[in-house]
Amino acid sequence: ASDVYKRQSDDTGFYVTGQSPWVVAIGLNGETRWRFRFRDLKDDQSLLPVLLDESSAYLVHPNGEIVCLNKADGSIRWVLE
Repeated sequence: ASDVYKRQSDDTGFYVTGQSPWVVAIGLNGETRWRFRFRDLKDDQSLLPVLLDESSAYLVHPNGEIVCLNKADGSIRWVLE
């Protein structure tokens, strides 16, 4: 099976998810800004696209966990299990 990646973007860069437990934020210059790792995914699961607002990135695991990160530095603002 091939990996399928999903990408969201805004004026701060690109936010990439897919069939990996990693979410990666990439700046407009192509440099990795931060990474976040969820617990493992099952083989048939993939992470949903990142939801963005002015200052936050919302990450959703298929099992229901939601994480809110600071878009600028990837620091955790809150987590809902």
